[in-house]
Amino acid sequence: QTLGARISGGAALARGWRGLYALEYARQTPHGGNLATSAHTYLLVEPGVSHGPTTLKLGYERLSGDGRTAL
Repeated sequence: QTLGARISGGAALARGWRGLYALEYARQTPHGGNLATSAHTYLLVEPGVSHGPTTLKLGYERLSGDGRTAL
């Protein structure tokens, strides 16, 4: 079973500049009789800025795994 959420948006910072963000989180857990998988998580953090037609974003993404299974 996988459950997750995403939120993204932006806000004016100064004349012509806009701050941007995106955040995601998900968690996957075994469901029913499936004993072959363990719980895993996923995380994304993506801040950014834009000015006119130019956008700059940085990203951090983490996917967990145990060497046999992964999200």
